[in-house]
Amino acid sequence: MEETKNPICPICQKEIGEQETIICPGCGTVYHKECWETSHGCCIETCSEYRKKQETTEQSVEASVETEPVEQELPTEQTDLKEQTEMVSPSFCQNCGSPIQESENFCSLCGHPVQPISNQFNPNAGIPVDGQPQPDMIPTDPNFIPPGVPPMGMTPQKKSKKKLVIILSIVLAILLIAGGIAGYFIYSSIQAEKEKQEAIAQYKEDAYSYYSAIVTNAYQVGMLGSDYVDYWDAYIDGKTYYEGHTIYDPDSAIAAAREDNADEISAIESTDGIIDDLYDNLSGELPDPEDEELQKIQQVVEEAQTSYDELYNTVIYISGSYITYISDLNQDLKDLNSVVEDMKSVIPNPNDTSSKEA
Repeated sequence: MEETKNPICPICQKEIGEQETIICPGCGTVYHKECWETSHGCCIETCSEYRKKQETTEQSVEASVETEPVEQELPTEQTDLKEQTEMVSPSFCQNCGSPIQESENFCSLCGHPVQPISNQFNPNAGIPVDGQPQPDMIPTDPNFIPPGVPPMGMTPQKKSKKKLVIILSIVLAILLIAGGIAGYFIYSSIQAEKEKQEAIAQYKEDAYSYYSAIVTNAYQVGMLGSDYVDYWDAYIDGKTYYEGHTIYDPDSAIAAAREDNADEISAIESTDGIIDDLYDNLSGELPDPEDEELQKIQQVVEEAQTSYDELYNTVIYISGSYITYISDLNQDLKDLNSVVEDMKSVIPNPNDTSSKEA
């Protein structure tokens, strides 16, 4: 047979250099001489020399078993060592390497089906090649821990870390969502309370503006009512000429008074519109209906508006006799003055720093 050159020794997996070599007579594979002798021949399973080596090894084992004394007779089914086989459950998952209990049919970590393995005694175990075990050398003990598989009680680090990261990510996402929702409601509550306090402060400022407008306009209306009395008194005293006007009856006296106070009347009517607008705002729904202070302010404002309207109508739309007018004017001024005192005690002055500090 023609010599075959092979750059790699199939046993030690190293290049064949200048070392002494042997060529297998069966398949022509080139070996290091030392590797050939260590392996007791060819390691190529399809080679006739390999099969001869196997048969020789089996015969040697059988002869050795027959010559050795037997201390205990083995059961019939165990006498043939070559055929002794037992199917056992593996201790570790063949897919991920996690520990497997005997009663489990699927891996609890990855879900891979548990495949029983053969516990067979093989007397023809091969020889290691360059430190690597050959197929016939792999132990069949179910408690054997393959290389790279974690020992009992330990789980694969990569998968467990990945699972832990996923769990932590989910928990973190839930916490963020819950925190966002809680934060939104807290912010909304704080914002609503802030807006309510601002509305209460604005209500009190409007109430004080109303109080100031009532006091100012009531004074002007009272002064106008007194001027009407002066002109009316001049007519009653028999004066035909008063303050540059000819007076010949009560109507001419009132007309002269209105003419001389035209600017004051215009200012009173303008301020009266402001008072009405402020009253409309104050008489509506309160910023806090349960606030007793706001309830008192609203009540005194309503009383003040009623008294002010009475005085305003008496003076601006003057009618009736002299005696009736004098009586109504005095009563309206008295009533309004009482309500103004109530407003002064109920409505806080926003410019009074001493009351804020107290």
